[in-house]
Amino acid sequence: MSRLDQDQIVEAALELLDRAGLAGVTTRKVAERLGIKSASLYWHIRDREQLLDLLSDRIVADARWPRASAGWREKIERLMKEYLRCLLAHRDAARVAAGRPPTGPNRLRGAETLLTALLNSGLGERESIDAGLVLTTYVVGFALEQQAAAASSAGEGHLDDAFMKAYPTLTRLAAQVGPGSTSGRFGEGLKLVLDGIEARASAVATPRRRR
Repeated sequence: MSRLDQDQIVEAALELLDRAGLAGVTTRKVAERLGIKSASLYWHIRDREQLLDLLSDRIVADARWPRASAGWREKIERLMKEYLRCLLAHRDAARVAAGRPPTGPNRLRGAETLLTALLNSGLGERESIDAGLVLTTYVVGFALEQQAAAASSAGEGHLDDAFMKAYPTLTRLAAQVGPGSTSGRFGEGLKLVLDGIEARASAVATPRRRR
């Protein structure tokens, strides 16, 4: 094969992720896929954790970035929808991203774009950080739920009389909150979060205008 580089290693890891899930992405299996010995990988990566850092950045490499001229809300909406699309495009991608801070150029660009847009909304620095955490946690959590539901073989089950009596609200809303019912709800949930950010930014700006 041609001379090995880090990009080839990450692409092999991505192929393994799609085929076998996160558990299948090991340095040994990546080396086997590339037809080399495991020791050869360590000229290019430190360990599996670094490999997963690189993989998390590769997962969002195909993101379509919002227009530079877009307003803060449009930028965030586009960014979060693209993040979700990228996570759902690969098996267990949300598990790779969960709890992993951005270190590569693609995820760092996303973080920079998100925080700049939040600051432009009128939030302060600390509030922008908090809002960014809420948004990214929402996206990753939604993707985790979607991928787990897709992998689950559990049915919706039958609501018996005892259940319906003990949990009337759940019974009434069961058709809307049961398995497979949330796939189209991401945009509505994102709108709720963005409405909250906009309201908070307006509240912060009001005392300033009164001075």
